Amino acid sequence: MQSEPVTCLGMTMERRVRRNFLCDAINAGLFGAYIGITGPFTLALAVRLGASSLEVGLLAAAPFAVNLLSPLWARLSATARKVPWVVIPHAIWRGGMGLIGFIKNPALFTGMFVATNAAVAASNPAYGALIQKIYPAPIRGRLMGYARLAMAAIMLPTTLIAGRLLDRYGPAWLYLAAGLIALTGIGIFGLIREPEGPASPAGAPTPAPTPVPARAATPGALAGLKLAFSDPAFRRFLVAAVVFHGGVLMASPLYAVYQVRRMGLSNVQISYLSIAWNVAWLAAFAFWGRVVDRKGPRPVVIGAAAFYLGMPLAYALGGGTYVLAVAGALCQGVADAAMDLGGWNLILTKGPERVGPYTAAAMTAAGVRGALGPLLGSWLLSGVGFEATFVTSAALVLVGLLLFVSGREVRRAATAVAS
Repeated sequence: MQSEPVTCLGMTMERRVRRNFLCDAINAGLFGAYIGITGPFTLALAVRLGASSLEVGLLAAAPFAVNLLSPLWARLSATARKVPWVVIPHAIWRGGMGLIGFIKNPALFTGMFVATNAAVAASNPAYGALIQKIYPAPIRGRLMGYARLAMAAIMLPTTLIAGRLLDRYGPAWLYLAAGLIALTGIGIFGLIREPEGPASPAGAPTPAPTPVPARAATPGALAGLKLAFSDPAFRRFLVAAVVFHGGVLMASPLYAVYQVRRMGLSNVQISYLSIAWNVAWLAAFAFWGRVVDRKGPRPVVIGAAAFYLGMPLAYALGGGTYVLAVAGALCQGVADAAMDLGGWNLILTKGPERVGPYTAAAMTAAGVRGALGPLLGSWLLSGVGFEATFVTSAALVLVGLLLFVSGREVRRAATAVAS
């Protein structure tokens, strides 16, 4: 029996969709508290523990490099229920990060961080497939954006409070509280009702699922990657993202080192930078969500690459000026929101049978740029210093942006030269 459509946040949807959105949004809000406590301070905490440049690079690279196993996770989760594949890895990650504040050895700190991020990477292909199933395409961008608005709204005050508490009491019990809050959130996310088939259009009854043989619907890991890379438009995105987001990630481990060693910032001052990022992220999600639903994901990805130029240039040209660091954080917040929504929706616009392979390909590309970028940045820092490394980061972002915007022209020119 079909339920009557309901209205939520000005959108018409099934009751099941609204319920799933509430579970997603509550989890996002509690996750925002967790990120507000741990996210802005973890690299700075490692630096204060005496982490080497290599360890800082590994900390920055880990959330991305662990995605190199995404084709395997996509294969294993393809015919399974998606909710457990999201909940269990997230529980391991959030629980492990709740304990990391008690670790005083920088090598053990780095090892715990890498291990927990390796666990959560298993959830990414399943998450993409789940979101496509629970949210109808016409309103998916807005629902994803609103859930992230809840996350950002909680992150704002939490980050400010956490910076003061860290300066006064240290990280141990604060990180433990963050882990417990985050575990509660993923438990609520586990209450999502996973439909058998793809989501129906907004407000329409859910169609009966069409049986598909498991083997036919589940390409192998390498076959799935070949399927995704055979799509010229998606392949252009992957190549451009490796360049422009690789440039972003190249500078990412350097900001915390620069803030602590060159600018001498306290945790409270670092929290203000995080709040600037958060304010921009909060506002940008509402904007980018509408752009996705009206114009598609491509202009959102272009916006991400353009705004990513702001932070490395602010640090390269600012000479340690706090105001420019705030401006860079604002640009980064807008860009991160765009990359999140734009990147995911480039995948979610594909057919249900392609979401897993496309997610795996996107996560593999993220793993490549995440493994190479921060380590390259740490290596350049030792050779050419902060400012030159930040300029190199901005140059790579610009090259990647041009590749994405003019990919067809670049390919035609390459073909003409080859012929």
